[in-house]
Amino acid sequence: MYEMITLKECKAWLHIDDTNTDSDTMLNYMIDWVTKFVETYINKQVITRPYTEFQDGDGQRNVLTRFYPIYSIESLHDDPGHDYGNNEF
Repeated sequence: MYEMITLKECKAWLHIDDTNTDSDTMLNYMIDWVTKFVETYINKQVITRPYTEFQDGDGQRNVLTRFYPIYSIESLHDDPGHDYGNNEF
């Protein structure tokens, strides 16, 4: 999961002792829900995470990505036949 705040940080803010696990399931659910809500509302990912993006280039030197900023690129593939579904990667 990719959250905006950790369970430990949340419990500290709420003054809940780390050893008290009674509300952990609910707090984790709420942390996840709020993170998704915020990212949906602002239409941008705020938590760094890996993802795959397919682009249909038009021969230009620049490509606009859906998410930014980009911190690193693990791999880049060119498939002129647009046959992305055959597990060539």
